[in-house]
Amino acid sequence: MQFLQVNCLPKIQQANLIKKLRPRSCLELKKNGETQNGFFTVYDNQNNSIPVYCDMTSETHSAWTLVMSWSLRNNELFKKASLTVDTPVNDKTPNWNLYRMTHAQMSSIQSHSTHWRSTCSFNTHAVDYTDYMRGNFRDFNILSYVGTGQCKKVDYINIRSNAATSTTARFWQSVHWMLHVGSSHTGCPFQVLANRGATSSEDNFGFYGAVNPKFRCTASADSTTQYWFGGYE
Repeated sequence: MQFLQVNCLPKIQQANLIKKLRPRSCLELKKNGETQNGFFTVYDNQNNSIPVYCDMTSETHSAWTLVMSWSLRNNELFKKASLTVDTPVNDKTPNWNLYRMTHAQMSSIQSHSTHWRSTCSFNTHAVDYTDYMRGNFRDFNILSYVGTGQCKKVDYINIRSNAATSTTARFWQSVHWMLHVGSSHTGCPFQVLANRGATSSEDNFGFYGAVNPKFRCTASADSTTQYWFGGYE
């Protein structure tokens, strides 16, 4: 029996074969032919394996790698866990209620992604674009952002059915605060919409010092928040 020697192939073929054997993200898995949601193995830039959950179906021609998910019941563990620091939780067992990759894993997935998004209770609602946010890493890198109430660009944002495309919203994140949008604040174009129905100091898509039960991520103690990295074919 003859075995294929990767290093005997032309460099372009070597690269394509390695992508199939060592996919770096759910997006690469989809490009390799995977079409169903589920648990898979991808590899970081040092070829270490990473168990992941992939969403291949909720948005047309896209794939998304889950990098973090937590229930409101577990918010105290995530409230101050900035995306700029390494605070993994159950990083080898992706789940909806208590999960976060290592910062190195997130950075590796991000390097093979073009977009990020946040969803509310994906395990219940999937994606219907209510209480949903999506941005481009080129415009706003959430892994490195540190700022207090800065207007940052997003491709799409919906909070309590108030929605806008290609706009800016007010974001907070420090080494001691999880990334979040303060919808009750003013000063950025989206805030005019987000203020409709907002509670005092309401936090969205993270931190959750003040919550609104009309926002899906904080509707009950079992409501969940997800962050995903991915892109489009």
